Amino acid sequence: MSGHDPFANLYDDSEARTRAADWAFDALRQGWSPETVEAQLIANGWSADDAALFAENARKQTRHMRGVVTRSDVADAVQTSVRNRDSTLFNAGYIGPPQGFIDEPAPATAAPDKVVSYASPPDKREAKRLRAARLRAMLTILGGAGLAALGVLVGAAQLRSREVLTTRDFVLPGIMLIGGFLLAYIGYTEYRAPARLVGKIDRGLLDRPER
Repeated sequence: MSGHDPFANLYDDSEARTRAADWAFDALRQGWSPETVEAQLIANGWSADDAALFAENARKQTRHMRGVVTRSDVADAVQTSVRNRDSTLFNAGYIGPPQGFIDEPAPATAAPDKVVSYASPPDKREAKRLRAARLRAMLTILGGAGLAALGVLVGAAQLRSREVLTTRDFVLPGIMLIGGFLLAYIGYTEYRAPARLVGKIDRGLLDRPER
């Protein structure tokens, strides 16, 4: 027993596990379902736990290749969940409190990370709805720009019509200018996500069912 090596009969299966993981990845990328991949791995001699692990890892790695979008992806696209941001009103971004008022209620309504699958052929009704949202966002931007421009005109009229100006004379133009800026910003944030999602639907990236 003095020369016995307790590790002599151990088998290093790291290479085999790597090959199995690569095969599962390729199979899912080619259209196999995770259940079929798992069953095939079990048939090839892998344990049920190992097969489930390989299939699950491959499913996560190929999700973007199979046209699957999660609710968190959509939430990120519409800026309802912003990474690396402290959830405080005055630490919400480069414009401070106004952006905090705009953004902070959104994470409370953000959906959980649940898979959203789009049936084939592409959901044209969804694309139509997103186009309508994009149009509303554009109108919001134009409305905000118009309100800000009107505030500038009112302020200019005040300057021309009065010899002595007080702080009160700048209240209305200031409110209009700031309100127009915030309205345009809201429209801009609402415009970006529908534009991206409509483009994906038009290109057929969201038209495959979940596998």
